[in-house]
Amino acid sequence: MDVKKIKVGDLFRNNVRYLVPVYQRGYVWKQEAQWQPLWDDLEALALMRLDPEKKQMPHFTGAVVFYPPQKTGKRDIETLHVVDGQQRLITFQLILAAIYWSAKDEHLESDLKEAKALIFNNTDVEEEKFKVWPNARRKNKDRNLYIDILCLNAKELKNKYSNAHRRSWKPTINFRSHYGTKFYDQKAPGLLGAFGFFKDKIETFLKEYAPTHSRAKCYEVLWNALSENFEVAQITLGEDDSAQIIFESVNARGTPLAQTDLIKNNIFMRGGGEKVEKLFHEHWLFFETDFWEEVTNKRKQIIKLDDYFRCFLECKTGKDVSINHLFAEYKKFILANPFKDVEEECTELVRYAKIYFALNNTRNIDNPRLSQYVREIHNLSREDVFAPLFLALWGDKKSSEDEKSACLQLLFTFIVRREIHGLANNKYNKYFRDIIKHLIDKHNAIWSKKSLITFMLNHTFNTIEFPDDKFFFDMFVFNNSVGRQRYILSRIEKFKNPDFAGGAYQVEHILPREWREHWPLADGYHPTEEEIKEAGYSLNEDDLSDRMQEIKRRLTLKNVIGNLTLLSPEQNREAGNKSFAEKREVYVNDVLETELTKEILAYDKWSEDEIIARGKSLFEVAKQIWPYPAEK
Repeated sequence: MDVKKIKVGDLFRNNVRYLVPVYQRGYVWKQEAQWQPLWDDLEALALMRLDPEKKQMPHFTGAVVFYPPQKTGKRDIETLHVVDGQQRLITFQLILAAIYWSAKDEHLESDLKEAKALIFNNTDVEEEKFKVWPNARRKNKDRNLYIDILCLNAKELKNKYSNAHRRSWKPTINFRSHYGTKFYDQKAPGLLGAFGFFKDKIETFLKEYAPTHSRAKCYEVLWNALSENFEVAQITLGEDDSAQIIFESVNARGTPLAQTDLIKNNIFMRGGGEKVEKLFHEHWLFFETDFWEEVTNKRKQIIKLDDYFRCFLECKTGKDVSINHLFAEYKKFILANPFKDVEEECTELVRYAKIYFALNNTRNIDNPRLSQYVREIHNLSREDVFAPLFLALWGDKKSSEDEKSACLQLLFTFIVRREIHGLANNKYNKYFRDIIKHLIDKHNAIWSKKSLITFMLNHTFNTIEFPDDKFFFDMFVFNNSVGRQRYILSRIEKFKNPDFAGGAYQVEHILPREWREHWPLADGYHPTEEEIKEAGYSLNEDDLSDRMQEIKRRLTLKNVIGNLTLLSPEQNREAGNKSFAEKREVYVNDVLETELTKEILAYDKWSEDEIIARGKSLFEVAKQIWPYPAEK
């Protein structure tokens, strides 16, 4: 390893190219954390240069790390691959370009020492003339923008970018003449925003000090302060040095990398050499879409790429993995479970990522079974807690699709039976990880219905075992706080009518929730609102009169499954709180023509007894859809 202190000017003076590897992140430096402090230091050094009595002081600004150099190109240009420091290198070039183009607009660039030599190499090859070469991520957007900033004047930039990309970059930068108006818009893309920020700061500096020292002198001191006073530690690795270890040790400088950026850099640094481009384009490119930057947890602001790696590690280990420690956990996983090579590692990551993608994107799934189960998980609203388990199960190469399907049906049964019980579901994450760990430890991570049944029937969850038929019956028929009512009714309808396609339908309460006006008690009495409140608040039914007990029973049964059906939104509104006779007229014209609603037409009246009888009838169907497992 060669370590030396070097001036920024010397870093760029010779024909040299600093290539940013394709797997590194794009430009992320921001005004408050990086641009402003950098400018403050530059301005202070420039002011010292305006005062001939003040001694010039070097200013250390951090480190840049490179792979061993090689000679490339027609003019034998030295080329180094950037391990760490691309943000700093690019920012230096943007500042130099901002000073250069501001001076050139006034025909004062000739006063700048080696003006173009610090920005461009002496070569006829277009690609090789740039000192720093950003990677080709985001379909070359950053690289193309960087080229334009270095090569175009303010007017040309305005013509090219004032309206371009307005839809994806809003609002765009306000391109005006550098005389008197702001060039910078904080919401412009990173590179353009940085360039505009420094251009504005340069103009402010000129306004304040040019009247005393001339504009040419101001440009000169800014240029020399950056090129001669700013210094960095240049670390060039030897053949035996670990780029990854060095990278991790200096990563605290600048903007900390995200956990998944650290993982990605680790993977590709282990890949090394000429394989990197191939690995990136053939495998990692799958992760280079907007989908992976979307937020999956709005409260915690967790993006999908981070969430995917958490799910991947949990599905492979059965252990709880913190988003904040993804990189450390991934390194531990790789050490304990090494892949044959980095290509196999990337292939496996993408294979599981496609399952995660399908779980979060129900459209255009090629596998009909996978599509069916993903929709089922979404209908249960369990995609978040189900993800690691689903990745582990569907990613199992050794189990057949039929075996995986049987396991999923068992898991759905477990969830639905608990939902109907109204049991707490806040520990599904841990229970599902326990299942994964059990199958890893006892069954070599091979999924089978038999092994899953054995675990689920012998392990309690929240002190309740897998709900058996007796519990299931009691809760299905009498529980008035059943969750997922729409889902449960639609599954029963699908069982009765396989052609049922679902659609826009709502849960209809046959005995309406507001029943007092049109649904008198058995003796024809219409209770008062006070009586209904009193019955509802009563905890001991034995203390109530017969009439109040009837009210209490009605309040309890109006929300049970036996009192529910499916209707279109229009007919649900039309049925409203009408009497049963009036509702039957609405049901006759049910546009959905569901079997559930047709069956209600067979009833002449609708009371608490009919509700219970229908609940028992629907239970017989539910028991077939979500059967209790038999351990064999």
